[in-house]
Amino acid sequence: MLFSKNIPLLFLSITLFAFSHVKAQVKIENLDKVADVKLVLIDTKLTEAWKTTNVCIPTFQINFITKSNLVVSKLKTPVPPTLASNTFILSGIRDNTYQQITNEAYQYYINQLLSLGYNVISREVFEQNDTYKRMVLVPSNDREYKCNGSLLEPLVKLTGSTHAKSVTAGNNPTLQFINSPQNTPKITKMLKDLNTNLVDFNITIDFMEYLVQRGMTNKWDYINSTGAPATMLLNCKPNLFVSSVSSNFYNPNLLTANFTNKVAAGIERNYFKQMKSLIKTPEMDLNFGKASKVYELMADEVVYKASCIELIKKYIDMMVLRLKAEHK
Repeated sequence: MLFSKNIPLLFLSITLFAFSHVKAQVKIENLDKVADVKLVLIDTKLTEAWKTTNVCIPTFQINFITKSNLVVSKLKTPVPPTLASNTFILSGIRDNTYQQITNEAYQYYINQLLSLGYNVISREVFEQNDTYKRMVLVPSNDREYKCNGSLLEPLVKLTGSTHAKSVTAGNNPTLQFINSPQNTPKITKMLKDLNTNLVDFNITIDFMEYLVQRGMTNKWDYINSTGAPATMLLNCKPNLFVSSVSSNFYNPNLLTANFTNKVAAGIERNYFKQMKSLIKTPEMDLNFGKASKVYELMADEVVYKASCIELIKKYIDMMVLRLKAEHK
């Protein structure tokens, strides 16, 4: 098993021997202890979200980080993949579980918007709109992809995330709005025709926090590539956190009200079951560098699912509080 009996799970640690200046990729605040919503979420013109109480949600997407690479670097310095590092692969989570998490969070978001007094337009209504039918849509794809630090992954280089799976609620297509300028006039027309806001919800969940080395070193049990028990020094902890969140309200005049995360915040939960070292493959060398060591982290799927849903709901609750505060 990964965890020693005499050491608390929430203070897992990873230490690299060859370097002494390991930096935390991003500081994670414990969401359970965040007193001020504004510490986590920034709002911009949220009063615009109340120009009309109609709202449609074409895209509700969650990106689940599945692989993470602990590099030795200063925060703003990219690290070549040839440097020694530890790569962690999250396993034990089935694709339909990711879908279930997304679907439940989507329904919760709808319910919370309804509780505020919004009228959530059904998909059948806006999908039948002639303008919507001509928009740029991308089919849902839950296959794993490599993170490149795109617009929807602004903290990838800080968190160490390398791969993720994107899942949309109901397996619906993704509306390419921000990345497809040809959609802009079409969306404007649709929103005016239906007198509705449009919400573009996109959130990324990471599974491990890298900590600043604080001089504490602990030995943890794992299974090496030969199947024999072994120990290693760690300086990290299991911590689900939102590495990026975007929830934009576009009103019929395309005036934007948006939520975005100011600091990373998450919850600490015991969802790791076991860790083992993997034999490197050419593909792993290409993705993580030849000097990287690769470990598989087996998750307790039930705990992971419940933790993800709890985390997302906490963020949605914060958004609802901010929206409510702006309702005049």
